[in-house]
Amino acid sequence: MVVIRRVRGGSRIVPLKFDHPPLLAPGRHYLSLQQIEILCVHPFTGYARSRREQLFYALEDVIQQLLIVKLPCEVFVDGSFFTEKPDPGDVDCLVAVEYSVMKILTPEQRTLIDGLNQEVYVAGVDSLAVTKYPPSGPSIFWIGPRRRERRRSLRT
Repeated sequence: MVVIRRVRGGSRIVPLKFDHPPLLAPGRHYLSLQQIEILCVHPFTGYARSRREQLFYALEDVIQQLLIVKLPCEVFVDGSFFTEKPDPGDVDCLVAVEYSVMKILTPEQRTLIDGLNQEVYVAGVDSLAVTKYPPSGPSIFWIGPRRRERRRSLRT
């Protein structure tokens, strides 16, 4: 869909993004991988189900890697995968690690975090690892010239 908007000195064409209905009500939901699969994969059929299975297995791969290196963290999953969109492009995954844990990472944990912040670490998962600072800590939000050159911190 395209919308034509009037601006000073003429008109301009603005593409309008269609949002698919969400699979969950707004808010934070605590789900297991099995619950995510039941919600985001099972209701779909045909190509949509096949695509969503691929994305779910990619997400499962990221979670398994976090478990293998025993990284204490919170994982937030979001994006069009949690909507009725039949063919989402990826699964959005944010991994939040406490500042105190970041200071004592093992080499394997550091490698995984660095990987999660690469352009593509696991195909089908748009991942980002961030540091959670305590309320008295710094508040940083920076986005570099490339989409993936970004650093964020969250306050608890």
